[in-house]
Amino acid sequence: MTALSMNYEQFCSALGAELRRIREAAGLSRQQLADRSGISRNSIERYEAGADMPVMTFIRLCVAMGASCGEILERVFRAGGEDVS
Repeated sequence: MTALSMNYEQFCSALGAELRRIREAAGLSRQQLADRSGISRNSIERYEAGADMPVMTFIRLCVAMGASCGEILERVFRAGGEDVS
């Protein structure tokens, strides 16, 4: 097993960008996602900008958007040049 080349800040930034991409592709505003997930619109904005996100928050956002947590993480790591095979 090799060490990850992404640092934590890069990971958070990439994860936030991927969540925003999925939200926008689903045609959801931040407020609509907030209403579905029970997470405030301001918090969603911070997470999409790369703020540290609790695991349960990530799961709630994924469920609210009908997205797979595993597939999102795989895309984030692949985009960061990680070997996830």
